[in-house]
Amino acid sequence: MASHDFSSIKSPPKFNGLNFPIWKVNMNLFLKSLGIRVAKTITKEFIEPHGDDDTWSEVTTKDYEADAKAQYPLIQASNDDDLSRVINCKSAYKVWNDLIITYEGTPQVKRSKIDLLHS
Repeated sequence: MASHDFSSIKSPPKFNGLNFPIWKVNMNLFLKSLGIRVAKTITKEFIEPHGDDDTWSEVTTKDYEADAKAQYPLIQASNDDDLSRVINCKSAYKVWNDLIITYEGTPQVKRSKIDLLHS
């Protein structure tokens, strides 16, 4: 039986502006498929250190690479409207949070919606 390499056909789930909760789950799974370090970049902001990258520690270099691996599919999956919002974000964490705030609102907005439903 022939061995097939399907890694080249992996592509992030595209987001068309609808069904954000479902896209969010799919994107999270996609990022996990790229590695746990990549998936974790959306939960904690990575701030690129100053100085020449030759002076970075091995951990910092791996964190930088993981952030880039997460940021790329987030950008690729974005529609034109979202792309204009997140194109200047410096980390995957910022892109992810900008999308969440755009489609789900801030925690305060979420609480207000829940309070309104319970009234």
